[in-house]
Amino acid sequence: MEWLNEWQKLPYTSPYVDASHLDPRTDVSEKRIVGVFHELLHLTILRRMERKNVSNMRGPLAMPQKFTKAFERHPGIFYISKKGDTQTVVLREAYDRGELIEKHPLADIREKYASMMKKGFLDRSRGLYKEERSASEDDLVKIHFGGKEMCMSLSLKQRQIVICFQNMNRMKLAKSSSTQ
Repeated sequence: MEWLNEWQKLPYTSPYVDASHLDPRTDVSEKRIVGVFHELLHLTILRRMERKNVSNMRGPLAMPQKFTKAFERHPGIFYISKKGDTQTVVLREAYDRGELIEKHPLADIREKYASMMKKGFLDRSRGLYKEERSASEDDLVKIHFGGKEMCMSLSLKQRQIVICFQNMNRMKLAKSSSTQ
């Protein structure tokens, strides 16, 4: 605990400035590495990334050889999931009880897509893959893009996924005219 208090008192080097003057063996350099990966994970949609992909960032980010050790040394900031055969680095502060605190609209689309693929796989195993199913109200995902509210529907038709973006105003007009 004493080490952590001393580490927090160290000067902070911004992840956006050149750090070639820092000795890679110092705690100040490690604090910069933690800052760089905190920013990198914060820029991703799900606030997580496979560890091997993080390792591939060593060159472009000018990191020292064993920079991924920072993930084990700072379990309060990063969590390493070893689910399956892949190690995933997760930004701890972005999750609460396994759920993303601030969901990006694309995360909802990804979840909807994954559930449709899973349902399609299950239907296919039951021999129901020849049925066509149009998009229902439950399949719509609302997206705020460029100040406009858009709607995206995903539908599974004969082993193909059809993605359709529609303007919400047109959807409301079509919905109101169909109810009359």
